[in-house]
Amino acid sequence: RAPDGRRRPPHPPRVGGLPPPPRAAPPRKRRRREEEDEEEEGGEEEEAAAGLQSAWGSRLPPEILVRIFQAAVEQEGAVPFLCRAARVCRLWYAAAAEPRLWRRVSLGGCWGEPTPGRPPHTQRKVLGTVRWLAESRFSLLQEFVLCGWKSHVGFVLQALGERCPLLGSLALHRCGGVPAQPLACLPPRCPRLHRLELRHCQVEPSAVAAFLGAAGPRLRQLCLSCGPRLGAVLAALASGCCPDLRLLELDTALGGTGPPLPLPVERLQAACPLLQVLRLLNLSWTARGCRRPNPPGFPRLEELSLAGAGSGIGVGDEVLRRLLRASGRLRLLDLRGCTRVTPRALLELPCADLEQLYLGLPCGAEELPRLTEGSAALAWKWRRSLRELDLAGRGFGQQDLARAMAAFGPGSPLRSLNLAGTKVTPGALSALLPACRRLAYLNLSSCRHLPRGTKRPHRGRRDVRRCLRLLAGRTPDEESPDPEPPDEPLDEPLQRPEA
Repeated sequence: RAPDGRRRPPHPPRVGGLPPPPRAAPPRKRRRREEEDEEEEGGEEEEAAAGLQSAWGSRLPPEILVRIFQAAVEQEGAVPFLCRAARVCRLWYAAAAEPRLWRRVSLGGCWGEPTPGRPPHTQRKVLGTVRWLAESRFSLLQEFVLCGWKSHVGFVLQALGERCPLLGSLALHRCGGVPAQPLACLPPRCPRLHRLELRHCQVEPSAVAAFLGAAGPRLRQLCLSCGPRLGAVLAALASGCCPDLRLLELDTALGGTGPPLPLPVERLQAACPLLQVLRLLNLSWTARGCRRPNPPGFPRLEELSLAGAGSGIGVGDEVLRRLLRASGRLRLLDLRGCTRVTPRALLELPCADLEQLYLGLPCGAEELPRLTEGSAALAWKWRRSLRELDLAGRGFGQQDLARAMAAFGPGSPLRSLNLAGTKVTPGALSALLPACRRLAYLNLSSCRHLPRGTKRPHRGRRDVRRCLRLLAGRTPDEESPDPEPPDEPLDEPLQRPEA
């Protein structure tokens, strides 16, 4: 018996005078031991791998790490990527502090704005971080974007003016309370500032006019979306304060109310002779000013966009002639929603190499006057240069559309065609099959004269050619006798003219 009084189990008999073999562990204990051994081996492997990883990171040259960060910054932005990478180790902190990685910065999204509803210590922390970034990281800053700040915008502008002498582009999106004094003090402190963008911001037009007066001839790009109160801005531009302006974009919210904006066409042409891009989007305006016998026009204009529901009120044939009488370099013309422009005025334009023409009308819009001819003449005039054509909602007749489709012969550069809501027929579209082999987008929505299954947008050259074969009476998968064109980057969006 055992000392505690329990009965011991009998020993197995010895074989040949040898001690008995040890008892085998139960199956459950055996499995548990095997699992523990595997976990220990795996932990040792992970520790060895971690040691190799840390050694690799410590021996990586800082210049290579900076190049890796630069590729990441181009995709995700400097903030918050560099702020998070700096917390990994000392090597990454030193690489993330490289000033050339902080040339383009956008504050917004992941950043919490210091609104009055936040606690005071949170506001002080955010503003302190902005001050620290401006002092230690923004020495080479060139492009800055601020999104969604409803307060303390003046503090940010003041920090940029004090610490960013190389600032060239400033953009404010959905910001409120933009003060006039810090905005007007930026051009003297940032001599390379040439671009200003204000999107849906609460800023007085007088503050923008003061900025234009301070920026002077250095300003090349101006994008404003601050509501219909832009008369003071246009008056400042027409006075000749920015003679080197290349891009002018004025935008307002859809459905905005207010009186039409007076646009001094001839004065603006004389004050901005180098203008290349003019965009008046979703804006109700009328052409004002005295008509000179020999107006200068916009001789270098490459893009004119007048798209918007309100722009059709004041845009007609006469206004279009006044705007484009000297624009022989025009490449893009966007007149979507302009119901008073006729094909006759378009045929009189001096541009011979127009590449993108948008004449689509929104659903329910009615042409004034209603025209049934003109698409064929437009297609034949620019058949060798036209790459994108939009005739959605236009009331052109079937025969006129058939002659327009026949204008695009073999080798046509046409890539995008929008015929939604038109009277186009299958016979007219079948002419595109052997001719427009680069066509990668075809919109046939709401076309009543087409069979079912084809009245939709078709994207990609394979889908477009399948639809055209079906409309021509062939089987969709029938091979064409002509070889397919070589693969080219044709599905990429067309590049707009640079300003």
